Amino acid sequence: MISSTLRPQNNTTTAAATIRPFSHSTTLQKKKKNEPKYPTADSPAVVSRTSHTADEADTDDLPGSKHPKPDPTDPLNFADVASRFASLSSHHTEILKKLQSGDRFSPDAIGALAIQPDRKDPTTYPLRELAEIVPRPGGRTVSLLLHDKDYVKPVMAAVQASPDFNQQPQRDPDNELELVLKVEATNKEVVVRRAKDAAQACRDKMRVATEKRKKLHAKWEKEKSIVPDLKRRADKELQKVQDKEMKVVDAAEQQAVKKLQA
Repeated sequence: MISSTLRPQNNTTTAAATIRPFSHSTTLQKKKKNEPKYPTADSPAVVSRTSHTADEADTDDLPGSKHPKPDPTDPLNFADVASRFASLSSHHTEILKKLQSGDRFSPDAIGALAIQPDRKDPTTYPLRELAEIVPRPGGRTVSLLLHDKDYVKPVMAAVQASPDFNQQPQRDPDNELELVLKVEATNKEVVVRRAKDAAQACRDKMRVATEKRKKLHAKWEKEKSIVPDLKRRADKELQKVQDKEMKVVDAAEQQAVKKLQA
C-alpha cells in the first residue's frame, strides 16, 4: 500500500511553440497468468520512465495526452511537435547535466530515479520518497533503506533498467529492507560516450516526431483538408523547426563533451 504522503512525480511538460531547453502511457497488453504486480526490468513502464528509450510517438495521441493536437485547419501551427521537442530536450538536458557534474551516484541523483511501486498503477515516485539513501563508509557502496518490503522488487527493476546505474542491487543478508549499490569509478571516455549517445538519442526521437507530423500532412492532403501547396509549405516550415532545435542539441552536446574532456 503506497503511503498517502508520497508525492507522484510531475511528468507534465508545458507546450510551447518556441523551445529553449535541451512520459507516456504503456501500451496495453494481454495480462499474463501469474504476472508479477511489480514492474520487471524490461517492463515498458520502467523503461519509459528511466531511460526514455520508448518511442515517443506510440501513445502520445491517446485521450489525455499531454501534447497539443495538430489541426488540419491550422497546418502551420506546430505546437504539438514543439511540445514533444520540449519534453525530449528537457529529459536529455538533465542527462547531460548529470554527466557533467559527475554526480551519477550522489544521493540526489539516485533519489531522483523514478519508481513504479504498483504494476497496475502507472504513477511513479522518486526513489527518495520510498527509501533512505545512505552512502556507506569508504565511498564504494550506497545503501537504499526501503520503507516497505513491497518496494524491493520495483526498485531493483528500475535500477537495472536505468542507463545511469545499469546494475542489479545486492540484498543485504541481515536486512530485508536494504539494497546495496556499487559506486562505479568514472571513466572519462565512457562518460563522453554516454553524453554523445544521449544527444544522439534526442536527435533520433526528434526526427521520429517530425516524420510523424509529416505523415499527417500527407493524410490531410489526401483527405483534401489542405491543398498540395500548403502541404509542401507545412513540410518545409516543420523542417525548419526541427533544424533549429537540432542546433540547440548540437551546441549542448559540444558544451558537455568539452567540459567532460577538460
